[in-house]
Amino acid sequence: NKISFLSLVGLNINKKPGILGRAASALGRRDINLEVTTQSLSDSSILFGVKEHRVRDGLVALYEEFFDNPLKKY
Repeated sequence: NKISFLSLVGLNINKKPGILGRAASALGRRDINLEVTTQSLSDSSILFGVKEHRVRDGLVALYEEFFDNPLKKY
């Protein structure tokens, strides 16, 4: 099983309380398991490793959680 990475990017994102939890919850609501998580040293991104076949669902889940205009599922 291959792993693909989704990334949340933003200035000082790693220092904002609750971001990691919100993201993990959004993925969990779609039954997407986190295979790995990592944070950048620059505090500007968080990476989520998910099974390759779930990456599109993960993208939609994160977009719906953090942005006002949800993506349509394709």
